[in-house]
Amino acid sequence: MRRSLAGVAPAVTSMVALSFLIPLGLLVMSLAREQSVTAAEQSAAAMAPILALTTDAAELREAGAGLRAAEHMVIHLPDHSTAGGSGHAPPDLLGRAEEERESISRDVRSPYAAPPTPWN
Repeated sequence: MRRSLAGVAPAVTSMVALSFLIPLGLLVMSLAREQSVTAAEQSAAAMAPILALTTDAAELREAGAGLRAAEHMVIHLPDHSTAGGSGHAPPDLLGRAEEERESISRDVRSPYAAPPTPWN
């Protein structure tokens, strides 16, 4: 009897710990994702007044250098050049943004990103 209880106790403890830790890990991952998206949208909003003044790529890189997410931000200019790096946005999305003359925030996978997980 003691031997079976000694085997059941760690199993139950492990199940309780996993039932707590798995949802906690998913919550932390979700919060980190939301914070990074919010930071990127704030950086894009900070660039909007600068884009109203200039479309010179060098000036845009200089203005964006002070932003927290500047190393991940790419600005697609009307002449189809980019400022800030190489973009990963699909051409149809860029065409829609140009036609509607608005900014579009979309989750676009980088070719260097890890493969998607089932819970994303």
